Amino acid sequence: IHTKPSAAASSGATSDQQQHVDPGLCERCLAEDDTRKAVQIAVTAEASDAASKVCNAQSACRSCHSGGQLGAVVCENGECPVVYARLSGERQVATAEHKLLRLERLDW
Repeated sequence: IHTKPSAAASSGATSDQQQHVDPGLCERCLAEDDTRKAVQIAVTAEASDAASKVCNAQSACRSCHSGGQLGAVVCENGECPVVYARLSGERQVATAEHKLLRLERLDW
């Protein structure tokens, strides 16, 4: 994933909105029929699957977490596979969302 800081970002500003994000497809793939749509669908499915895994893991974490069903999940027990799945899923969601952002930068 390639990001380039804008002039405002290099002058000390760190807002995500001020950061340049490269488009999500190369010129060759952009030239192929229906590639953008197929990639958009695949990345959206990836984001949805990851979000579903996070929700399931959060539910499992809340069932044994002392914060109860409404509190934030703060458990980070490195030996628990559910915590690992939750944290891993959160990273997958963030990656998929960044891919979608890059695809939105394309001139449709």
